[in-house]
Amino acid sequence: MMLCDNNLTAARRWPLVLLLLGLLTACGEEGAIPASGDVALPRCDNEIEGLRQNLTREGVRTAFLQADRGCLWQNSDTIVVEGFRLTVYQDDTGIEQAVVTGERGVLNTVSERMRANGNAILFIAAQGRRIESEELYYDPQANRMYSDSATVMYMEGRVVEGSGFDSDLSFENPTIRQFRTRPGPATPPGVPEGEEVPVAPAVAPAVDPVPDSSGVASSGVASSGGVATGVPASCGAATGGGAP
Repeated sequence: MMLCDNNLTAARRWPLVLLLLGLLTACGEEGAIPASGDVALPRCDNEIEGLRQNLTREGVRTAFLQADRGCLWQNSDTIVVEGFRLTVYQDDTGIEQAVVTGERGVLNTVSERMRANGNAILFIAAQGRRIESEELYYDPQANRMYSDSATVMYMEGRVVEGSGFDSDLSFENPTIRQFRTRPGPATPPGVPEGEEVPVAPAVAPAVDPVPDSSGVASSGVASSGGVATGVPASCGAATGGGAP
């Protein structure tokens, strides 16, 4: 993938990269995201202020990455970003599906897989859902977004807490692993700027729905259990600044 930027500066030290020591590496299997615990290079070869990056599949934009800063290395497929927002689009219509924000992120420019670290938040506007986890993964090749870390989901006046979550990139029915629920706010906290959400009606004290034969609640969210399913709702180049 070709990277170009008008604000590119060479061999500048970036304090964020020092904070990411132990998280990232510029080497490894092609298309892979560097794993937690790997060692990073102590400086970036190129720094981008106001990074903008279209992510595409077969010429169709699938996501758009904006970040306050981006750090690149020569002969590496890895970009490290700070203060980012990833907007995910529906492949065939280009309609916005979800937004991910976080303090730090790691993008592989070959596979376009991304890991979000540090107060990572997935926001699904059409369903008024906010999913929080310390670490989120975006994997367009597998049509998947997920977390293996503790997760909190705000939805329709409830808060669902669990050990992780899974969703395809339609985001119609994200599932929370090993969950429990409690009453929550009608509107998710901290809605990203420019996003609007439907306001959920007040929720009466929870009564567990009757699970289907698989043991997963077929409507609503059970108050505890193994997997909580939500209620269905009734190549670009990296550039500095600009709009998608």
